[in-house]
Amino acid sequence: MSDDSGCEQKGFASLASVSSPRTGEIARIFVLIAFPAVIALLASRYGKRTGNFRVIDALSTLTFDAPARADYFRKELEQFLLLAREQQWDPLSINGSFAGAMGMPQFMPTSYRRYAIDFNADGHTDLWNDPADIIGSIGSYLHQSGWKEATPIVAPARVDTADWKALVDLGLKPTLTLEQWKMRGVDTLANVQVSLPASLFTLDLSGGPEFWFGFENFYAILQYNRSRNYAMAVNDLANEIVRERERISASVSSNGAQ
Repeated sequence: MSDDSGCEQKGFASLASVSSPRTGEIARIFVLIAFPAVIALLASRYGKRTGNFRVIDALSTLTFDAPARADYFRKELEQFLLLAREQQWDPLSINGSFAGAMGMPQFMPTSYRRYAIDFNADGHTDLWNDPADIIGSIGSYLHQSGWKEATPIVAPARVDTADWKALVDLGLKPTLTLEQWKMRGVDTLANVQVSLPASLFTLDLSGGPEFWFGFENFYAILQYNRSRNYAMAVNDLANEIVRERERISASVSSNGAQ
């Protein structure tokens, strides 16, 4: 079995532990946690790559050795020390990436203090070992970045204008509604509300650009990582997890009815 397969199995186990149904909304909850779970997978392979550098050393070194970003890393060092006091950590014992990012989500200290939550209410916010805290904290990040439940993420776009580059250059922040995009020669066959704001972006394929609309949830993922390819990978993997769960549920229901 490959290392990635082991990571995926650990990730699915994490999903199962967090999604134990307290209400009748297990399917909805599963959709909500699938996206944070995939982000955790991509960020650190579910804990296999959280970093072996002492965070205090990494941030101190970059404060003095990276003059172009000295103010940023000085602020992160201050936030780390505050975080260590709040979490009752020994600041000399915490490891992370070479830039000071921590845990499975690879949060910098400012993000850890702002977005991390004690999702299982055990008195600690553990982004290395606690699946509930990890997935809940990434969900907190997405929510505070503008994620809206039960709204689309992307939709394929059909472009009927030669001036599409100028439209793509408008940026990744959704500013025009689908109705306004249609007036500019860009439409979609997807069944989505025309009043939704969207951005137009491309994926560079060997056969030429592929056009997509990105909605507010896509933009929320981009706040975690600015790469369009990254955000699309999160979308595709999370949706595949949800579809696989639906297939398994349908198979169990079918066998149970026999």
